[in-house]
Amino acid sequence: MKRILLTLTLLLAATPFRLTADERELRLDRGDVVLEGTLRTPPEGCGTVLLVIAGSGPTDRDGNQTAQGLYTDSYLLLAEALEDRGIATLRYDKRGVGASFYRTPEAIRDIVFDDYVADAKAWAARLRDEGFARVVLAGHSEGALVALCAADETGAPAPEERNSDTAGIRQTEGGRSADALVLIAGPSEPIDRILLEQLAPQCSPGTMFRLVQLFERLRRGEISEEYPSELAPLFLPYLQRYFMSQMRYDACELAARSDLPMLLIYGGNDLQVPPRHGERLRQAARHATLVVVPGMTHTLKQSDGVDAAGQAAAYMDARLPLDGSVAEAVASFVRES
Repeated sequence: MKRILLTLTLLLAATPFRLTADERELRLDRGDVVLEGTLRTPPEGCGTVLLVIAGSGPTDRDGNQTAQGLYTDSYLLLAEALEDRGIATLRYDKRGVGASFYRTPEAIRDIVFDDYVADAKAWAARLRDEGFARVVLAGHSEGALVALCAADETGAPAPEERNSDTAGIRQTEGGRSADALVLIAGPSEPIDRILLEQLAPQCSPGTMFRLVQLFERLRRGEISEEYPSELAPLFLPYLQRYFMSQMRYDACELAARSDLPMLLIYGGNDLQVPPRHGERLRQAARHATLVVVPGMTHTLKQSDGVDAAGQAAAYMDARLPLDGSVAEAVASFVRES
């Protein structure tokens, strides 16, 4: 019997095992909408949490857009990599996406950019209630602008909207929303300029001229019924209202007036938001570190492709690994900031 017990003891000592993270679902009731998220905490605990804010479109908490065939699992992979490095994360489904839902489904057509900002601030407050001492807002792509707005404590409106009753973002009641910012592939220019740049390769000069006119009308607060038919899904009236609300904010201006530590991460092979945007934000910000990862795409995965077709796997194959440089850069920043 003693020999058996000794053998079992030796086997247990020789068998590697890993404590699993504490992962639990959180629900945030926002009145008209219910948001669902996943809080992932290292087994040893953590005083800092990273709030992962998704990019544009119907993106879920894992970084996927299933209806559009976009499968990356980028946010899930980032959460797992950060858990390995002792950092907690909260990732959540956007309004009307995944498990998050509107109590009145048609209300999704009333959405404006400020709704996403308010959601991020509400999640930050919830994480404070969960006992985290530090909250880092980590926005990807459009989510980077959401993070900048949510962290803005000045309440100052964007230049174009000085007289608007809805301009500006206010501080979350009970304290500041963020202790630091991580902006991943964040645009440095307003959404109209970004869209014009991204659509230019696939549109004729005539279509581009009409788009410029459309955005000029949106900047004047006018919804247009005239837009290129081939781009109709992008410029439905409710989406025009959304763009109008987002165009009021300038990422460089927000970065310039922020006193928070800021990490800027860009992929050297990002076709959607190339590294020059990071350089502009770095120049504008007071306390920013810029990291450019060679070969990394917009989905935080490596690809040698030089066009959309060449990078298709990075957008459609969730099995591809996350570029390890991202988690390492974030972990180092969190430890040092």
